[in-house]
Amino acid sequence: MIQNVRHVGLVVQDLEKQKLFYSAIGFRQFQSETESGSFIEQVTGIKKVKIEWVKMSIPKGMVLELLKYHQPESQ
Repeated sequence: MIQNVRHVGLVVQDLEKQKLFYSAIGFRQFQSETESGSFIEQVTGIKKVKIEWVKMSIPKGMVLELLKYHQPESQ
């Protein structure tokens, strides 16, 4: 039986719109970054990838990570 979820990642097309939505239902942003280079290429398996991400949380500790791919462009 699942008793808790610690971290969920969602790929989104409109990062600002999603941040507003999740903020409205109680999530608070605590970290953000734009990443490119060899480390994130190795993690994703995608060459020349560029990702912008935002981490948000709720009081009981669940983390929601919203990811926007800038390269290659999200479809």
